[in-house]
Amino acid sequence: MKEVKAGINDRNQVFLEGTIRGTPRYSVSPGSGKGCLNVTIDQLKYIGGEKRYFSVDVVLFEPMCGMYKDVLKDGMFVSMEGHIISQDIAITVGEETKTVKTMKSVISFLQYEEN
Repeated sequence: MKEVKAGINDRNQVFLEGTIRGTPRYSVSPGSGKGCLNVTIDQLKYIGGEKRYFSVDVVLFEPMCGMYKDVLKDGMFVSMEGHIISQDIAITVGEETKTVKTMKSVISFLQYEEN
């Protein structure tokens, strides 16, 4: 039987352009000890002639995190390329544990314009 490789359906790639909202949040993963930078990107789109704003949460892991953690600022226009990851996170409050589904874009390429 001949093996057939799938086309675009196997791709998980996103391109984002927008403005950083708020201060990027740097943290260190307790599991790996590596840094990550969480950034919220606001995007303006016109749908049916009407302005609509969307927010996308993205995360930069090492080595990108180290390169950009002191560079990215609130209000800066950025263009990014990466892929989407989703995961379930268990959060315990008191005796109750809830599972929260999260989805973020993980960035592998970034360019920016200074204000």
